[in-house]
Amino acid sequence: MRKNKLIVANWKVNGSKTLCEEYRNLSDFQTRSDLVVCPPYPYLGQFNTHSISLGSQNVSIYQSGSHTSHVSVTMLKEFGCEYCVIGHSEVRDTFGDSDSIVRAKARLLLNEKITPIICVGEDESIRNSGQHLDFVNNQLKQGLPYFEFGESVKEIVIAYEPIWAIGTGNTASLTQIEDMAREIQSMVAYFYQHFSHLSVTVLYGGSVNPNNAKEILSQPSVDGLLIGGASLVPRNMEQILSFC
Repeated sequence: MRKNKLIVANWKVNGSKTLCEEYRNLSDFQTRSDLVVCPPYPYLGQFNTHSISLGSQNVSIYQSGSHTSHVSVTMLKEFGCEYCVIGHSEVRDTFGDSDSIVRAKARLLLNEKITPIICVGEDESIRNSGQHLDFVNNQLKQGLPYFEFGESVKEIVIAYEPIWAIGTGNTASLTQIEDMAREIQSMVAYFYQHFSHLSVTVLYGGSVNPNNAKEILSQPSVDGLLIGGASLVPRNMEQILSFC
């Protein structure tokens, strides 16, 4: 288990130079947390502080070549990215990223010492059918990258974002969050059972805001948060960081 809570701000297609500047001041509120900001690509160069880690919202499976609009892992590395979100449901839906593509992207990121934040989560119909644990387990089996024996990977981050809670205001219940986070911890630990040095970090995402963040962070198996819309208001982030 990591020492500090991991708080990841996913700006999606939002942001400005002003917001970047306001975020640089959030380092004053970090005491027991590690803050990662994932802005759109044009703003990656706006962050040069050592107190806030930089992340990307996606990465290309291509490392170079004629692939218009793609951004390679080496480019992210050059801009100082330490984390990268992959497999987000919006990317899976819009760009068709499969679990196998998520696995390939995770491998590319690890090769460049960038920690992947692998997103998993079920839609409402799967949750209502009671198949949510099996669904997420399958996403992990198909999407987790393989390690070579002796490979030095310190951390793997899984973000549980139930699709029915993203941007809807319908946050999962504390019981639902803890049950899934605990299962993910167990599933990933079993998958990497021969890598005892590996730390498994589980985040929750899905309509997180200052009103529910403290209770979510108090769940034993939750190591942090992946925050969307609420992360666009620095005051919200100040409050959430104070809960860590």
